[in-house]
Amino acid sequence: LGGQIVTTDGAQNTVRDYRTQLSKIKTANPDYIYMPLYAEGGTAAMSQLKDLGIKTKVFGGDAWSDPAFQKGAAGKGDILFAEVKTGENADFSKKIMEKTKSTQVPVGAAQAYDAMKLAAQVMKKTGTNPDAFADELRKQDYQGISGHIQFDANGDLLNGLYIIKRVQADGKVVEVK
Repeated sequence: LGGQIVTTDGAQNTVRDYRTQLSKIKTANPDYIYMPLYAEGGTAAMSQLKDLGIKTKVFGGDAWSDPAFQKGAAGKGDILFAEVKTGENADFSKKIMEKTKSTQVPVGAAQAYDAMKLAAQVMKKTGTNPDAFADELRKQDYQGISGHIQFDANGDLLNGLYIIKRVQADGKVVEVK
């Protein structure tokens, strides 16, 4: 869409000091910062981003669905993240929340459940031969807890849907329409 990457950098997932990377980003002055960190690292990075006076919008991945990140990063920038959109299944959600003793279904729980069910279904036909498994998996047309699952000839998911959410200054999360 006409954009360009002005700088790239990385860090181990255990790092909690991102000032060096953020200083480079500040100098590059991008329109957006893509920062696919886990919740704890993302929280630290957002605090440091604010301390450095960086006002650039930040975009992260589904790990930022974690309420701990949302609480810790609230008010520290314009924060957006992508989250997998799944079908609603009240029975599955209730069972997961009971099992995890939580008020929220963990991100990716429905997809992980479907992946295991689908893998078991395919293994019943192919055994554990990886080539036969891959070939059979690509043929699947599966309706699961997370929605409809189908693959193309390369094994890429045909119908993965994502939604974009924003962490507001008060920590409330809203879907961006």
